[in-house]
Amino acid sequence: MHPSKALILLGLFGLPFTVLQATPIVTMQLLNSPGEPDIYDFMVDGSPMQLLCDDALHSIVTTPYQATEQTLSNLSGTLLARSGDTNALLDYEHIAMLDLMALADPTDTALIGNVEEAIWSITQDRQSRDPDAASLLSEVDSENPANFNLSGFVIFATPDSQEQTGFIGFVSPGVSPAASPEPSSWLLAAGGISLLLLGRIRFGFRSRAWHAFRRNVSCGAATST
Repeated sequence: MHPSKALILLGLFGLPFTVLQATPIVTMQLLNSPGEPDIYDFMVDGSPMQLLCDDALHSIVTTPYQATEQTLSNLSGTLLARSGDTNALLDYEHIAMLDLMALADPTDTALIGNVEEAIWSITQDRQSRDPDAASLLSEVDSENPANFNLSGFVIFATPDSQEQTGFIGFVSPGVSPAASPEPSSWLLAAGGISLLLLGRIRFGFRSRAWHAFRRNVSCGAATST
């Protein structure tokens, strides 16, 4: 049947003209070694990306695997959607803001540890045992997500392994990009990153022995399947 005739029939029967768009399925490959909270280097459908895990309950997979690529406009199948989180959109916006803070300085391992702990708190019970991470949660709670450019935020969801989050266009240092990122996306995000970094300075984050323990029990467990 010709597509135009199909649309006419749908209209006659009062059915909505809804165009269904399939959620993209991508192939993920971890490039660096797991073992502690970190910004992980991934190849996503052949393109390098830096990602953070938001799931401390599943093991990271070291062999290629498939995941769905979700955005803030479509959270179906994500960790928080599967858990029935009624505030999933706001929670993922907060995770995106935390990702921006970590990606702004990927060499600051103490900050990354705090960011990861704050993110895990969001995806679990929102109760952080670490005061620095709790301060981060308070900081993003006090900010309006509309003040940040979160348009490039993506969630790579899978029920079988760790969920990863990050931003399209952010390329890991030392990894040759398959395509040049759009500079405008990061220029637009710069204002939001500056606000979060000001919060980081205000809180005066420091490395804690507790994080060394946490690194060994969360996000570092690896499986090969």
